[in-house]
Amino acid sequence: MRCAIYARKSTLKLNADPEDKSVAIQIAKARAFAKARGWEIVEEHVYADDAVSGAVLRKLVARQRFLDALTGHPPFQAVIMRDDSRFSRRDGIDAVNELRRIAQTGVQVWFYKHGTQFAYGNLQSNTTAFFSAEFNAEYRRQASTNTHEAMVSKATRGHVTGGRCFGYHNVCSGCGQIIPVGRVRCCREAHTDQRINDEHAPILQRIFALAKAAHGCATIAKRFNAERVTPRPDGRRGVLPVWSPATIRAILHNRRYLGEVVYNKTCRRAGDGDTTFVRRPESEWIRVERPDLQIIDPGTWALVHERLAAVAERLKDASRGRTRRLHKRDGGSPYLLGGLLRCGTCGGAVGVLNRTTYGCIGNHKRGVAACPNTLKLPIATLDAEVLTTINRDVLRSEIVDATIAAVFTELSADALTEERAGARREIGALDREIANLTNAIATGGQLTPLLDALKTRQERRAMVSTTLAALEPLDRGRLGSRSSIVRQVRHELTAWRAALAGSIADQQQLLRKIVIGPITLTPAGRSYEFDGETVAERLLLGDVEGLQPWWCARQVSNLRPPV
Repeated sequence: MRCAIYARKSTLKLNADPEDKSVAIQIAKARAFAKARGWEIVEEHVYADDAVSGAVLRKLVARQRFLDALTGHPPFQAVIMRDDSRFSRRDGIDAVNELRRIAQTGVQVWFYKHGTQFAYGNLQSNTTAFFSAEFNAEYRRQASTNTHEAMVSKATRGHVTGGRCFGYHNVCSGCGQIIPVGRVRCCREAHTDQRINDEHAPILQRIFALAKAAHGCATIAKRFNAERVTPRPDGRRGVLPVWSPATIRAILHNRRYLGEVVYNKTCRRAGDGDTTFVRRPESEWIRVERPDLQIIDPGTWALVHERLAAVAERLKDASRGRTRRLHKRDGGSPYLLGGLLRCGTCGGAVGVLNRTTYGCIGNHKRGVAACPNTLKLPIATLDAEVLTTINRDVLRSEIVDATIAAVFTELSADALTEERAGARREIGALDREIANLTNAIATGGQLTPLLDALKTRQERRAMVSTTLAALEPLDRGRLGSRSSIVRQVRHELTAWRAALAGSIADQQQLLRKIVIGPITLTPAGRSYEFDGETVAERLLLGDVEGLQPWWCARQVSNLRPPV
């Protein structure tokens, strides 16, 4: 029987089960479980999510890849994991349904910890599966509650509950030493406290002084970037300026600089364990007075926030009482190239500056020290040039004919023979290394370097196996005859040209289908030269079943209009 493997662990705990500390150990145990039963492991279907909670589905990337592999005809008949908590820690019925959907595809689910198979369909198996999943979810809920209570206790006593804050050193309460960046704590029995950083404090005082003198956040950020003010809130001392209006705004609203530590303002976990950031009622906030951490005097703080409140009121009046949506739009962007443009000078985003022009966001928000690209171009001009270039240089019949010829040439059985042979040789060598490392771990070798080496080789083998699968010859019969493909392409070209002349939404959808990555804008005199890549195969075979993913990475065309 051919088997897949899924392994997962959440945050590392000092007293956890050793198998919970490393996905490499879980994978090695699953391999031994399969070997004892004479089963074969399909190496390209060994999945692992490291340091991710079983309730945060959007972060379980490998888990989703495993579920995607179940569509159609899975190349394995079973999946092996440590126990059901490795696959999910969601609430009982949700977790059971996730495993049931796997079993309904015909893939068996085996747990090597107990040597059992997931089953459902009768009172005993349904009840057992539900209670097991609910115990797993309760473990997650209890751990979250215990963590929150511990953090509240630390915050109430004035201890550090998180990472680092610009303006302060993290210090050990036991030995009084500054805890270096990259370390969480110093002495085992001590806690982490804070002390004013004499290098950061003058920078913070200057920010508040400028804000008091009616300078806006963007103005302060541009000035600091122009002056190369360091150190910066991200802790780096490089030459590239990174001060931004958002950074300045966050500093101006941080009450820690006033000598007041506020904790419990947001809730990080939702009821089902997924990540969320919900603002708690102010009555639940924990405020701790810390005069020893005060950097800004109360008078300056009050004047700055009076001015910020007045500015906010003026903006509200200017918008006639309308409130801004800070997170999500009600509909799509009204601008054709929004999110697709990059600055060729600094590599940052190019966006809409004042509803009429495109320009570099880095220059606009942070000044010429961040990016010297001050060139702005009317939105209508750039939109029209991009659409004209696509219609003239990408949707040409000559490109389609050349792509069809290239596709049928590369789909021949012997075109990729040497690449497949090289991939198979590398997989054989990796299999031997993986087996040696697994035996070394089982016999009690040095655990940490062996696990690191094993993980590296497993990841490389999975990548090479994926490449090998993509290199297998594609069945040309599934694509149809050459004449039928040509007719299909001509039909698609007609529809795409109509989309170019359609609404903004139609044009946006077309661009996101055929443009790879961003379109780079490079200043050239008084105009921009833009450059990008388009996937030619999507014009040809993008919807044909069986087209391998590697194909879209090989056939690309340049999007380069004249300056």
